Amino acid sequence: MVPVDLDLFRQISLQALVRTKNPIGIANQFAAMMSSLMQHQAALSKIKVPTIIIHGDQDPVFGLDHAEALHKAIANSELIIISGLGHGITNALFYNPIIEGIVKVASTNH
Repeated sequence: MVPVDLDLFRQISLQALVRTKNPIGIANQFAAMMSSLMQHQAALSKIKVPTIIIHGDQDPVFGLDHAEALHKAIANSELIIISGLGHGITNALFYNPIIEGIVKVASTNH
């Protein structure tokens, strides 16, 4: 597993905190997501553009089964699994594999 770059993690966390106007908003966002879950799931099959799904194999929040379900539900999607990546980008070592995945998908003719 790739170690967490604490300076980068701290910087990203502080940026997220600064953008958060109301800490209760996180709970409200989660409640809104859960109440509209079925609508979101139905919407996945309506996506008609090439889509890239980037997922870490160490994500403690959403397992690989979640990424695979998204990939299955979205036509023309490409699933790229980044080894060692958790739920967030905690080390700059992940930038290149993510950028390479995006470039690969963006450069293919769909």
